[in-house]
Amino acid sequence: MPTEKASTGSLAGIRVIDASRVLGGPFCGQILADHGADVIKIEPPMGDETRGWGPRSRATPPATSSASTAISATCRST
Repeated sequence: MPTEKASTGSLAGIRVIDASRVLGGPFCGQILADHGADVIKIEPPMGDETRGWGPRSRATPPATSSASTAISATCRST
């Protein structure tokens, strides 16, 4: 289990289960996490569809995109 760090912000101590998909829902999850909530993102086995979206360079693997990387930065995935 990853080491959990103490959250600060107006939503510290709040746990959110994010079962949304595509772009709008995960973006909201990121905003909640930015404000200190403990966001747990639940994804299908193949991952969120946005992982293959967006502009990417040849150096970026096809399984990830800059949009999904940014959104996933503050959320835990299961």
